[in-house]
Amino acid sequence: MDWGTEAKYAHEGRIRGQRGAWEKREILGENIYTDFCVWCNGYADEKAKTDPKVFAKFLKENNVQITERQREYIAINHFGYVYDIDKKKWVKG
Repeated sequence: MDWGTEAKYAHEGRIRGQRGAWEKREILGENIYTDFCVWCNGYADEKAKTDPKVFAKFLKENNVQITERQREYIAINHFGYVYDIDKKKWVKG
């Protein structure tokens, strides 16, 4: 295999990796949370980035729809929620 072919395969591999990372961010809702953080920088304060009520306001004001999976991922990873099996509901952890 010559150098040009190897470079082409390496480039295609990087592109697939970047596309996969973007798709994962899209599926999990990381892109929505990033938009929320940018919105907080302009319209709220630093503490708002961890406030689920402010996040709900952002979603409503900007007419953003999120899936249940995205809602769960963001609640766990950015707002500190955990699922309480005994109470059968999400609670702040």
